[in-house]
Amino acid sequence: MTMLLGVYRAQFKTTIAGMLQYRGALVIWLLELVLEPLIYLAVWRAVAHAQGGNVDGFTAGDFAAYFVATMMINHATFTWIMWQFDFRVRQGSFCPQLLRPVHPIHKDIADNIGYKLLTLSVMAPVALALGTAFQARFDPPA
Repeated sequence: MTMLLGVYRAQFKTTIAGMLQYRGALVIWLLELVLEPLIYLAVWRAVAHAQGGNVDGFTAGDFAAYFVATMMINHATFTWIMWQFDFRVRQGSFCPQLLRPVHPIHKDIADNIGYKLLTLSVMAPVALALGTAFQARFDPPA
């Protein structure tokens, strides 16, 4: 277990260094994560206001809460490992990785967690700002 912690620590450093090296790509990914729910939020807020304040009992604040929560849940659950795994198998680069002393899944897990921690530093303030700006109402029924 101690060895795996060292592997994860080293992989986190490598992942963060790689992502900071490609800042432009990171900004594009962050924009995609924020713009999609923001557009949906703006559209449904306009629909709610056009309908007199709510749509089937959902107010603009409810829509704001839903899309802000969706943005954060999407960020927390998204992974690109399935596409990388497919590419590795098809290109034949997976077999040499299996010969290494640590299973390749640990690199994928560390990459994913490193990406999420790095981008969370942007996503959390954006979620708070959107929730405040659009007056999100986070009180779901039991």
